[in-house]
Amino acid sequence: MFLIKIEQIGDFIFEGRYSLHSTFNNISNFINDEKNIVSVSHDNKYLSPNSIIIYGLPHTEVKTLNIKKDFFFINKNKFKKSDLVVFKSKINYSKDASFDILDYISSFIEENNLELNHLSLAFLINPKFEYCFETSFQKAFVKYIKSAIYDMLNGSFFNGIKNMKGAGHGLTPSGDDFITGMLYALILIQEIKKIDTKELRNNIYEISKSNNDISRNMIFHASKGLYFKQFKDFQIALLKKDKNIKQIFKNLTEIGETSGSDMITGYFLTIKNRKQIKQWLML
Repeated sequence: MFLIKIEQIGDFIFEGRYSLHSTFNNISNFINDEKNIVSVSHDNKYLSPNSIIIYGLPHTEVKTLNIKKDFFFINKNKFKKSDLVVFKSKINYSKDASFDILDYISSFIEENNLELNHLSLAFLINPKFEYCFETSFQKAFVKYIKSAIYDMLNGSFFNGIKNMKGAGHGLTPSGDDFITGMLYALILIQEIKKIDTKELRNNIYEISKSNNDISRNMIFHASKGLYFKQFKDFQIALLKKDKNIKQIFKNLTEIGETSGSDMITGYFLTIKNRKQIKQWLML
């Protein structure tokens, strides 16, 4: 008989009864009636605002979750929330963060762009990657994405977001990952430049909502400045100009097939074009 224990929990898990949504090699996702997702895994690299990291029981053996105000129920096992270690998904930005950090971030990603998945949206950073898209479908996808980006940067920002939503394939399509990266960049820019991007982030979330439950939850978290582990590690490493930044960057690029690289692309382009944010705020 398995003795289940909880190693860590996310800090933004909604109450409710959850049933199995989807399961993979290292993670299972559960959903409640309000379409909120909670993930269960045995690997700390899946820490996120809505995750539960367990040990003693394979995640595939978890059948039901019941989240109450003060307790978690996994199958028939009861856990008191106040006894559990909580993953803090927000970043406490230092008031004395370097004002040139945005230029440093842009330069770092440009200099290390070859680490990005060449079949991701990274062709928006390095046009040479376009040559990796060989089929007619892939070439049409590149053209479609470039059109969405053109709209974003040339007066039709929200139309570009609308067209980016759901673009591509996978558990979280490339367009949704790109939007997630954009939102993380807007959080950072708000902290560095002291520009209130809350309304803009909320509008982006509302426009990008879809029937993809996992994407919708991911984008919601990003809009609120709630980070999953690899992106939080990357953001903190950038702020500190950590000597291990290249390995931390690589850890992020390895998420999903192209997800990490797609997020980094959205993050980079938003920082690179940050002078347009005031225009986006007025839309």
